[in-house]
Amino acid sequence: MRRPAVSWRLAESVDVKDILSTQAAVGGTSVAAIGGASGNVLPEGAGSASSLTGPQKGVPAIGKVPRFFLVDALRGVAALWVVLFHASMHVENFYAVLPAWLRSGLLLGHNGVPIFFVLSGFVIAHSAGRSRVDGAYCGRFVLRRMLRLDPPYWASMVVSLGLVFLSSRAVPGKQVEAFSPGQVAAHLFYLQDILGVKPINPTYWTLCLEAQFYAGFCLLVWAAHKLQRRETDERPLQRVFLGAALVSLLWPLQAVGENVWQGLFFPLWHGFLLGVFAYWAYRGRIRRSWFYTYAGVLFAGGIVGGYQFPATCAATATLLLEAGRAGKLSSWLNWPWLQFLGACSYSIYLLHMPLMGAGFNVVYRFLRPGGARTEAVALGLVLGLVFLGSFVFWKCIETPSALLSRRWARR
Repeated sequence: MRRPAVSWRLAESVDVKDILSTQAAVGGTSVAAIGGASGNVLPEGAGSASSLTGPQKGVPAIGKVPRFFLVDALRGVAALWVVLFHASMHVENFYAVLPAWLRSGLLLGHNGVPIFFVLSGFVIAHSAGRSRVDGAYCGRFVLRRMLRLDPPYWASMVVSLGLVFLSSRAVPGKQVEAFSPGQVAAHLFYLQDILGVKPINPTYWTLCLEAQFYAGFCLLVWAAHKLQRRETDERPLQRVFLGAALVSLLWPLQAVGENVWQGLFFPLWHGFLLGVFAYWAYRGRIRRSWFYTYAGVLFAGGIVGGYQFPATCAATATLLLEAGRAGKLSSWLNWPWLQFLGACSYSIYLLHMPLMGAGFNVVYRFLRPGGARTEAVALGLVLGLVFLGSFVFWKCIETPSALLSRRWARR
């Protein structure tokens, strides 16, 4: 997978994200892979005096702990969609015999990226609740994210590099590019795209953006809280994020064509903000009309410009808000298989590309590719490998990381 160009036209070339946010179900409690608490974790500050001023339809009462099954299910949908999209390069003959509508749908799997970005924004806004954000909070926030996300990410780098090494030994004449210690160090801190380092795994570019999304969100909320004269005054928060929203429109509306610097988050910042605004509109922190205006501009801009990314972001965020208003966030798409995929989605994201590459390489040594039927069998076997491997990875590495992050969050 090739990382998209810096210009806004990346909306047409983006081809991955099993992003970016996952949920690990641990002892009946869910923890989001990216963005802190999800589903049934009580938002920080939920019991404070500055919480909701009154009951709203579809909004759980303060003190109750909701579990957003719809969010988990959408993660599962996005994860499966991305995997099947990336599999297309290995099973072209099989995809060619599928009905046109199904084939077209599978080849739109890059739209899993905007879905994950919106979910990340929604979840991080839920996680932060109405906590008072200051320097200490930002430090704890960064530490919790590191404890939750970095061990699985680093472990996936070991898996990717290990499979590359094995393929260089198993495939005659295959040339493998070695990664220097400096290149690996850049990956450890999500700096490979900013520094122009070749990625160990092509899907990692989304993680680099997610890390910037969270940092940017935390700093903006901190700045807004510094401008507050009283704790219940929401106007500084609204003004700060209105400015951020207006700046974020420059790229999807093509007022600006190039990024400020390679690898920075600005061209796709609107996807994360849509998730944040959907949650705030659901909780009554901003007017719904503000959300709908922002989402409508992005949706229209995407349709007119022929870019699927902003339109998909707007549609996903609107679905979340309307589900919240209808009181359905905790009931829609509560299907076991989707919940399973949602729980493992971060692990699937980290591993699906290297596991698919290795899996198809091995399977085709025995099946000899060429026909649609053979490729269908190969696809089934490789998907089984991806999901089984991701489940083991989730159980052995991701879940302990989630537990460690949860323990630290209670301090």
